[in-house]
Amino acid sequence: MSTQCVCKTWSRGYGFAEAETGEVVYVHAAEIPGMRLKAGSLIYCDLVPVEGHGGRVKGVNVSGPGVIPKEEKRTADEFADEKAEWRRFKEEKIAVDGAEPPKPKKTRAPAAAAPKRAGRVAGGGKGGKGASAKPAG
Repeated sequence: MSTQCVCKTWSRGYGFAEAETGEVVYVHAAEIPGMRLKAGSLIYCDLVPVEGHGGRVKGVNVSGPGVIPKEEKRTADEFADEKAEWRRFKEEKIAVDGAEPPKPKKTRAPAAAAPKRAGRVAGGGKGGKGASAKPAG
């Protein structure tokens, strides 16, 4: 049975909504291919428990007026409003025992590729250039 939810945030292919029951619902882009959610809008989805996440739920079979084409961009004002709403929602619903949710770990920048050595010839190796070609005759 579909549950009525209000989308609270959407960014980078996932978002969170609040169900009419008060539950926090995780929604991934895979549930709405080519679409995204509009913050503050009504959506409908089936709630499915996520294994290993302490009773948290995700939304599947997502539909409703809050599901919009991915190409539809947010204005700067909409983005600022969504960011402020997300902060409030995170503080009220996602924080555990008043503690801030863990921050993602910072990753190191990938090491620069090693420069190519001068003097190497493409296709070189044992036997030199053309070693794999069949002999004429």
